Amino acid sequence: MSHNIIQREVIQKDTKSLRPHKLRRHFPAIDKEAGDWIALTDSVGAGGIQQPLLITADGFIVDGVWRWESAKDWQFAQVPCQVVPEELAAVIIAESLVCRKQMTRGATVYLMMPIIQEIVTSAEFRRLENLKAGRKTNEIELKPQHFSMSSNWTSGAPAESVRGLCFRWGIGKTTFYSARQVYAWLNEGDFAALRKLHADMGLAIPSPAALRQLQEDLREDFEPALLTGEKNLWNVESGIKGRLTGGEHQPPQQQLELFGSALESLATRAARFNHPAGVAAEVRSWLAALEQDMVERKGRPDEFRAKLESLASATKMTHDVVTAHLAGLLKKAKAGAQN
Repeated sequence: MSHNIIQREVIQKDTKSLRPHKLRRHFPAIDKEAGDWIALTDSVGAGGIQQPLLITADGFIVDGVWRWESAKDWQFAQVPCQVVPEELAAVIIAESLVCRKQMTRGATVYLMMPIIQEIVTSAEFRRLENLKAGRKTNEIELKPQHFSMSSNWTSGAPAESVRGLCFRWGIGKTTFYSARQVYAWLNEGDFAALRKLHADMGLAIPSPAALRQLQEDLREDFEPALLTGEKNLWNVESGIKGRLTGGEHQPPQQQLELFGSALESLATRAARFNHPAGVAAEVRSWLAALEQDMVERKGRPDEFRAKLESLASATKMTHDVVTAHLAGLLKKAKAGAQN
């Protein structure tokens, strides 16, 4: 972050005068029974707020809502803050999401979708400010118009723009496109994505009223599970398709291939968050070989499992969740092979 863009002075603000920024209005409410919240609020109660909140000049919280909520619970009269330009709000919100280790990559990108154009605009503002100051960064040029939330945006968005955004925040392209697709199915006001899904699957397109009810039901059933990590994007995508057909949509082998392609972001996590010596390069090498094998259907499901388990262990991800999911897929794959 450019230090001359953010005011470095820490100021004390009346806790009651602050509010979450409007770009965060679609974020899920804090689960105050969760371990992450309990650990944070215990820390705040014992030692105060060590990291200032980032707020706009109007008192809208860009980063630090959890700390603010904890301060309110402890009845702190004031909280430490730093003021940031309104133009930087969206990019700061996006980067705070990316750094949430308790949230899956799929959930992170899903939450970015309704404000993706604002995020890109904000990132471009920061890039230009850095250029004006003669400061070289790794930020690349992004065009906000390439990230419109219109139904046909994916066909109009140049691949290099999506690739650049994904590279900037360590997001796999597969994750990005899947999050956009799932978000459109569950939230798009004109139901264009749901209509297209029905047409692509050879199903009769329901009436607008039926589509509205279907979307509400799907969102209620799948969105909370995605945001809590109970289901990943690929579970949700397959589950939605299965709901429309009245059964399991993806054959087991296709599920394995889809799961393998989704692991692009795990390699980035190894490099960005865990970083054991030598793991990042090795994981990327495994990943490239694994994805190629799955695309070309080289190897057996048990071979894929061995590679995926090694990858999950090396990146210190939720190993039990990954292996349990794989066990279920392998069981279906073996049953299918015997039929």
